[in-house]
Amino acid sequence: MGDFRDILGKVLDVNVLIEQDDSLNSAYHAGRLDPYVAILGEYGYSRAQFDSSLMFYLRHGDLLDSILDDVVAQLKQQEEAYRVEQVRLQEAESSQEGE
Repeated sequence: MGDFRDILGKVLDVNVLIEQDDSLNSAYHAGRLDPYVAILGEYGYSRAQFDSSLMFYLRHGDLLDSILDDVVAQLKQQEEAYRVEQVRLQEAESSQEGE
């Protein structure tokens, strides 16, 4: 379940990036970009294995809900860490400008 949770988190991250970038979005929808191959390969999964796992979890909604809760919590932690880093960078930039 851990691998699937990690893979799903990365897939959702990539989906956000693709949706926010016009050139990535165009390449993805034209079939010139398949970012999932790299993600799945990192965990030793094929697309068919991932699809099979996804179908299993879709049939077992309670397990999928638990995984999605974990993924959402992880994404919120990443978002908070990003915001903290942005504040830190802005403060560092402000202090350099004041010198």
